[in-house]
Amino acid sequence: MERETLRAVERMHSEGATYSEIARRLSIPPNTVRYNLLPECREKHSEWARRDYEKNGDAIRKRTAARYITHREEINAKIRADRKANPERYRLQERRKYLKHGEEIKARVRSYRTANANKKSEWEAKRRAAKAGAIVGITAERRSEITEIYRQARERKTVRCYLCGEAIPKGQRNVDHIIPLSKGGEHRPSNLAVCCGKCNRRKADKLPEEVGILI
Repeated sequence: MERETLRAVERMHSEGATYSEIARRLSIPPNTVRYNLLPECREKHSEWARRDYEKNGDAIRKRTAARYITHREEINAKIRADRKANPERYRLQERRKYLKHGEEIKARVRSYRTANANKKSEWEAKRRAAKAGAIVGITAERRSEITEIYRQARERKTVRCYLCGEAIPKGQRNVDHIIPLSKGGEHRPSNLAVCCGKCNRRKADKLPEEVGILI
């Protein structure tokens, strides 16, 4: 259910409207109203979904994959819009997921890096080339400003991540191109900011709006 529709359901319910009235006025099934208002309905549905997945997991995965292939652009557009509108909710979800499955995630990352070492080297070579191209014609004044940004990132007592706002210990600070070099960003002071390793990996070569940042 869309967030605006959910707010309308909650508002109507607080005003005394019945489930049937809410469903009729919003043109949604009554069971959907109950699911979003009653915790016991959500628990019952979650238990049913868990049993169904245990029994029919392969078929469900195939249907999900087929739907994604057919509606890839639409699904991705909705996800990007929701991430942009609710960045804090997604950050909280990612933190909870990492706390619960941290070791499993680390193992998958190590396995991927080992299996794709050539891709990583190729990506780093392209990045170095892009950075070298961005430096061509840079003035001495701008080069000095950039050097100072890197120095402060290394030496300042307190530096906060421009993405999550958390203080970053020395040795774990990354100077990031806000608009990535691969997306046309420049190697200039106004396009550089310090972030923590976790946020740097999460952002990767995404544009600010793709991770819910407005500049």
